Amino acid sequence: MKVNKDSDCRQENFIVQILRIIDNLWLKNNLDLKLMTYKVFPIDLNVGYVEYIYSSNLYNIKISSGVGGTLDREIIIKHLRCTSSDDASSSYELTFNEKTDNFIKSLAGYCVVTCVFGVANRITKNLLIKNNGIF
Repeated sequence: MKVNKDSDCRQENFIVQILRIIDNLWLKNNLDLKLMTYKVFPIDLNVGYVEYIYSSNLYNIKISSGVGGTLDREIIIKHLRCTSSDDASSSYELTFNEKTDNFIKSLAGYCVVTCVFGVANRITKNLLIKNNGIF
């Protein structure tokens, strides 16, 4: 997916590389927090390519549930129950408990990382949940 204007793909690429390093450190210490990174290819200052991730964003999940305010945990639970793991990286169906485990671990990992680095993104259209539950 081509990105331009408002995004600095060089900065995006740097953050994704740091996420990979942190994930590798955690994995070496037997802590799999299901961090998922994506490919970023900066071309110029404000132009580049970002890998498309098959997922649902929290904004659409919230709107499809008829909620206009804060996202409730019951909406996430309903979403995890209703989704199938039919994306390209999965050849089998995960159970609800496996999806929930993926969601909790990945949410915990991203909460720690974003807190440490001071990332503040409150735009729910940028927050994604894959069909396998990974945040």
